Amino acid sequence: MSNKSSSNIFTRAYNLARSAGLFEIPLFKRFFLFSYFLYKRWYEDPFWALGKRSPELFGNGDILDVGANIGYTACVFVETIKPPGKVYAFEPDTASFATLGEVIRRKNLGDAVEIFNMAVGSADGFAVLRDPIACKPAVMAETDEWVAMASEYRAIAVLPGAEDAVSWEPDPGQVYSWGTTLVA
Repeated sequence: MSNKSSSNIFTRAYNLARSAGLFEIPLFKRFFLFSYFLYKRWYEDPFWALGKRSPELFGNGDILDVGANIGYTACVFVETIKPPGKVYAFEPDTASFATLGEVIRRKNLGDAVEIFNMAVGSADGFAVLRDPIACKPAVMAETDEWVAMASEYRAIAVLPGAEDAVSWEPDPGQVYSWGTTLVA
């Protein structure tokens, strides 16, 4: 079975289990996480072997894990860094972020991994549309240097200059944009 096929099967199983509420059952959730981490290590992980083979690539600084999902890669990266280096894990999905937090706490990695419930981008433009139906919790903050969105202000509060940022709760269904012209 190819990596893509097994990845698709795993993704479908995850979505089915999530929609059925099976992750609310602690034993099921632990079994799933154990299975997922094994799957990642054996089928999709390019970083574990690289970290073991060339630790100097990771060891003397911080690592950004953008799109951290439930924390597998953050856990791999934390094995490669030396203090005071840290892994900064960013995950915008609320459910995945909650599981990421559980994984980091259960593995007692809170001193080495800092987690953020937000997306990270690199383009000059940025746009946000808060879903008017689900209307999940959201807070925006803006300075002359950056714009951030998170589900809780505490994720923004640690950013440089957050104390001087203009912060607000985005209105559902309203498009907010920076740096580009939106085309309808």
